[in-house]
Amino acid sequence: MARTLLAVASRFTPYATGILCLMAVAPMPVDAQTVTGQDRLSFSRPSAAAKAPDQKARKMVIGFHVNSIDEIDWKNSTFRSDLYWWIRYPEPATEVEQARIEALEFVNGDVENGPGKVQEKKRLVATNEIYISYRTIARFHFEPDFRKYPFDRQRFPIIVEHETLPAADLVFQDDADSYGRSGVSEALWGLGSSVRVPDLEVTRVVREFSNHEYKTNFGDPQANSATGFSRVELGIEVKRRFVPYLVKILIPLFIILLLTYLVFFVPAQELEVAAGLTVTSILACIAFQFTLTTNMPDVGYLMTSDRIFHLSYLLIMLAMAETVWTFNLEKSGEIKLSKRIEAWSRIVYPAGFILGMLVIVAEGLSG
Repeated sequence: MARTLLAVASRFTPYATGILCLMAVAPMPVDAQTVTGQDRLSFSRPSAAAKAPDQKARKMVIGFHVNSIDEIDWKNSTFRSDLYWWIRYPEPATEVEQARIEALEFVNGDVENGPGKVQEKKRLVATNEIYISYRTIARFHFEPDFRKYPFDRQRFPIIVEHETLPAADLVFQDDADSYGRSGVSEALWGLGSSVRVPDLEVTRVVREFSNHEYKTNFGDPQANSATGFSRVELGIEVKRRFVPYLVKILIPLFIILLLTYLVFFVPAQELEVAAGLTVTSILACIAFQFTLTTNMPDVGYLMTSDRIFHLSYLLIMLAMAETVWTFNLEKSGEIKLSKRIEAWSRIVYPAGFILGMLVIVAEGLSG
């Protein structure tokens, strides 16, 4: 029996040895959980790069110089801007890390080929920093507010944020020292002296630094459910030069309301003539309002200009009501009362228009 077992073992020994050799050289399966952030694509949102617990967020100094603001499209809520902007940050250890740090984006801008054209890039020996300046020409989106049009104030924002690094890794800082050397008023820091916005007057420029939080992990199961990114917003605040707009509105309205005012001098028995004047006036007023708002976006609230037209509609309606009233009074024989009402209407009608306009304009200028 022993001899038989030895014979069987000797026959299968070469096969067993081969299987063991194959098992030794075959690659072991890799668990998906063992793949680290370094093995994945570096530029992903949110950032999954490992960070030492005691490592502080890198500080990046950022500044702006706006050359122009033009091509304002109120209907599509966009404007075009040409600007220089720059960053400074501590020199990183590797070029890969440097490329990652410089991955910035305009949150509300349509820019082709990255953040813009690099004007200059150098290493500052004295401070051991990297300095980069860009020039960007882009179309930016904004949210206009026409509640007080034509007395409205608008804000044109330019928002910069890092593509991947959260606020725990990178924080923006204002380059106040650079602005201070320009000799420009602090209210206009970041704005070029040649900037002229059509029909608008720049009141001030604000630079707001915040931590913008996204309530999502962007589909990355290894990331938190919310990620905050450092954000800087350069806001150019403007107000409309309202006098030309107000004149454009008031002169045609004055002519329309003057036609309506003539009904107070038409004999009460001439109802058809008076009705023709008021109907023509209200149709002209509607057409004028429609023409005025053609180039403006559809909004779900009343503008100050709408209140001016509503005042005009009210006065035209009251003029028509007064005409019908006096006509019926004369028909019933109360001629003296009819004449007295017409005399008072000639005073109350323009007074009502002036008083109403003063209230509307005061409300529009307030705030």
